[in-house]
Amino acid sequence: MNEIIELSNQIWKAINTKDVQYLRNNVNDNCVFVHMGANIPYEEEMETIELGRIVYEKIDFEKMDVKQVGDATIIYRLLTLDAIVGGHHAINHFNVTEIYVPVNGKTELASLVFTKVVY
Repeated sequence: MNEIIELSNQIWKAINTKDVQYLRNNVNDNCVFVHMGANIPYEEEMETIELGRIVYEKIDFEKMDVKQVGDATIIYRLLTLDAIVGGHHAINHFNVTEIYVPVNGKTELASLVFTKVVY
């Protein structure tokens, strides 16, 4: 499970630094990214990150919980995201659900879901 937590941390780092090549190597092609209700397909998310449509300026991880369900590993994170979205600065609190699955002997991100926390 520690290697999946490390993979998750590296994926967050790659998102933050726009390392799309790392993401392409570790995110499943069928992965769907859910941003506050919008389902974004894999290629569109890669393009969004690469072109800087969303720039993750700072991510403060506040809490993490990891669960194993069959072959899937689910990571739940509470975080505060400071980002530039469509040219506008935004700070939001999210519960993020990451789902990792084994594919051909390698663990890959299968889903990344952002749920905005309102408090």
